[in-house]
Amino acid sequence: MVDETSHFNEKTKVGNKHHPELLFTEMDKHLQISSASISEAYDDVTFERTMALINAPSGKVFMLDVLNVDSPNRHQYDLPVHFYGQFIESSVSLVGNTTQQVPLGDKNGYQYLWNQAQGEANDGLTKVTWLKDTTFYTHSTVTSTEEELLIVRIGANDPNFNLIANQALINRVMSAAKHQFLSLLGVHGEYNGTVEYTRDSRSQLTELQDVSAEADNGIRLFNVSFGENEKYLVAVNPNANTADSKMSFSYAGKSYSMMGKAELIAL
Repeated sequence: MVDETSHFNEKTKVGNKHHPELLFTEMDKHLQISSASISEAYDDVTFERTMALINAPSGKVFMLDVLNVDSPNRHQYDLPVHFYGQFIESSVSLVGNTTQQVPLGDKNGYQYLWNQAQGEANDGLTKVTWLKDTTFYTHSTVTSTEEELLIVRIGANDPNFNLIANQALINRVMSAAKHQFLSLLGVHGEYNGTVEYTRDSRSQLTELQDVSAEADNGIRLFNVSFGENEKYLVAVNPNANTADSKMSFSYAGKSYSMMGKAELIAL
């Protein structure tokens, strides 16, 4: 959301005339990826979003989400992630509105969200973990000290109490023209209430970076690390014509090769 304003200024007929332009899509045994862009949702803002569902050789399953926002003017950008489950913890020091809550805004859907807590994001990885059934989920986002994390719950301005009171996290950038929301949603661990044990309740993600500037040949490159012993590169070649197109590139003094539009490379 830009400046707390709905896409297409809430005009459904206008929105129905436009759709994102598909840039590419590709699938292999480790990676399912798709990318699209749209510039009509707001007058001066362009979105380009790439999402990849990754099944790593180690068995880890995670989703990489890269949302690039571009505008000649400065705006407030809000990226919400609605989740269903029990909130467990956040890496951000949150200030909870525990004695009184107010709606997050007064229009465009913000009037239906209780502002439960907020906090300044860390300079690094901001993590939010929740539990669904027996599995833990952690949403990690690359943030700077100029960003804010909000925890909200649906249900404000609801006199009939029939809105489903699910929670959401919102990564907020107060004032920026260009911005990249780089996030990873990871699945990990287990909670077993029957025999009373918890395993790997915290995300093992230690590094998430866009290192495209360090690669050559126009490759977009993302570094994903789960400690020292499990590191990956997600390589994207937007200029590849077919899934059989081969490209070589250099990164950190080493040479790599990839096939097609995207590939998961184990380091």
